[in-house]
Amino acid sequence: MALLLKTIYQETKEKYKLKLLCGKQGLNRMMNWVYITEDIANSSFVQGGELIITTGIRCTQSKNWLYEFIQSLIELKTCGVILNIGTYVFPEDVTADIQKLCDDNNFPVFTMPWEIMLHNVTRDYYNRIFKESQTEITLTSAFFNLIFQSKEASYSQAILEEYGHQDIKQYIICQLTATPEVSSDRLSHILKVFIPNSFLCHTKDASLIITYKTASDILSPAMQKFLSQLALYFPDSQFTVGIGSQTDFSGLPASYFHAKAAVQMAFYHKTSLFSYEDMGFLKILLSCNEQKILENYANQKLNGLLQQNHKQKQEYLDTLYQYLICDGSVKRIADALFCHRNTINYRIRILKEDMGFNLDDSYSKFELMVAFQIKEYLQIIH
Repeated sequence: MALLLKTIYQETKEKYKLKLLCGKQGLNRMMNWVYITEDIANSSFVQGGELIITTGIRCTQSKNWLYEFIQSLIELKTCGVILNIGTYVFPEDVTADIQKLCDDNNFPVFTMPWEIMLHNVTRDYYNRIFKESQTEITLTSAFFNLIFQSKEASYSQAILEEYGHQDIKQYIICQLTATPEVSSDRLSHILKVFIPNSFLCHTKDASLIITYKTASDILSPAMQKFLSQLALYFPDSQFTVGIGSQTDFSGLPASYFHAKAAVQMAFYHKTSLFSYEDMGFLKILLSCNEQKILENYANQKLNGLLQQNHKQKQEYLDTLYQYLICDGSVKRIADALFCHRNTINYRIRILKEDMGFNLDDSYSKFELMVAFQIKEYLQIIH
């Protein structure tokens, strides 16, 4: 688990007299640990995401020691550095070259007065990281119990309310798939940058993103930025996100179900992101638990085509579908199917006269369109 560096800075800058010198654009980095070090040569302890504190006691080693030190921190993907100034290192040591290096790489550099006790800082930051980790584990478990309707659901709701989560329509479940799978810690860190009010947790088959206080019209573009960032970090993986419906506590299972359906829609349409809100008429079909009823309805309405082995069956199905969505315009149907208008006229005559489709009645056309929607929906879920 980790915290936004911006959060740590804002909450402790007065307490520890922190000043941001450069690298402001990197405040959205995640901080997962804090280290005091004077020599980065032995960097095996650095895994990425650490906030480094240094006193500069080894500054006599090289004239360019600070530039080289910060350059190494950037290469090791640490999240920033605090310079403990006043004895070995001073604000003027952060030269224009260093500032440019940090601004170009979005690497924050802070100063902190010498009189601040370093062990107080590290202990405070350790505690904050630990508390954030424990809170997220507790909340994730509580949300899971509500989503999957555990026997502990009522207790979990009480836990969420204790942590300030209200039982109002502010939650959206999203499903994330990754092929091949990637580090969940890295996913969580990137997610927090683009969608701060969120949790990442895992089921057997996929990952769930639980968002709160994020409106659906804001969530979609934020999720698109999140996916774009994932593509940069994990170029060998394919990511797909389905966004569920917005709900209160009682509707979390439905939002999860809608998110899974949205992922299937994304796969079907070969896109990386799809929202339940964009499913249109298919949302009604999704609420039907009896798939056999849907199959029977589609077969009944399209019986003249689906129940025969006509070698041109697909051509007539396509023509019938285009007739419905093109409002009977022969020209538009011909353009959509790349056919001559005479061919379309011939097929329409066969559909009407030989196959018995009543294409002059509005209600009949509505029923046929519903049948096609069902046919598409069943293809998606299967």
